[in-house]
Amino acid sequence: MLGAGIMGGGIAYQSAWKGVPVIMKDINDKSLTLGMTEAAKLLNKQLERGKIDGLKLAGVISTIHPTLDYAGFDRVDVVVEAVVENPKVKKAVLAETEQKVRPDTVLASNTSTIPISELANALERPENFCGMHFFNPVHRMPLVEIIRGEKKLRRNHRESRRLGEQDGQNADCG
Repeated sequence: MLGAGIMGGGIAYQSAWKGVPVIMKDINDKSLTLGMTEAAKLLNKQLERGKIDGLKLAGVISTIHPTLDYAGFDRVDVVVEAVVENPKVKKAVLAETEQKVRPDTVLASNTSTIPISELANALERPENFCGMHFFNPVHRMPLVEIIRGEKKLRRNHRESRRLGEQDGQNADCG
């Protein structure tokens, strides 16, 4: 997970809730705290409603690993980017991340306004890139839109769909 704001924290929560370990990266501690606070807030609501106990809450939150660096990114299958909705920032973050992951790792952007093909132009392996637009709030909107880029591999589409479905989302592929 790249970006630990409200969306990043929400996506991290949803993945962790469904048993998918998450590495949540951001550029400063304040943002990481925001992302972890968002995930904890959603878990605390479950606790207050009696849907989970403290042990479950602790177990879920412990699967989200906040970080300021790329430690562990060399072992991930899919990276979802949810940084600020600015093309220059997204391109820079995606290009940097591409250098830190395996060559077969799927990179996905949560953008809702920037063309996927525009973001893909910043990458050395645009065929491993797609859009993965989660709807907000992630925990209440069980839908993720998967957007193919111009240079696509079936595998990245499958991996994105698999992650979305693992997270309990209905994956709508375009």
